[in-house]
Amino acid sequence: MEEFALRLQMARHEAVVEDMLDTTPALVRLTVRPWRGPWTEELSPPRGTLELAMEPGPEERVAVRVWLFAEAEAPSEEVRVPPPKLGAAWLEGTVLDFVERLLARA
Repeated sequence: MEEFALRLQMARHEAVVEDMLDTTPALVRLTVRPWRGPWTEELSPPRGTLELAMEPGPEERVAVRVWLFAEAEAPSEEVRVPPPKLGAAWLEGTVLDFVERLLARA
């Protein structure tokens, strides 16, 4: 996720990765505040969060949670993915989809 955050920062967006893999449950969180460009006066662009969290249990799953509205208590979307499905291509597609949906609100 660090690579995605760096790419977003290069495009002038605010992007922060929180790596909490040593906590229970282990999770990684990407928070993005899009850059709207020099033509806008609005000071508070929308902020979104993408979170990947391990769910312990007999069938390990990764919970993928998306908040498109920072003020929302519950995620806008939540799905569970089996770890074998996770990979570089899956992660890139998931992050790009998240950023695209967030930018559509900006």
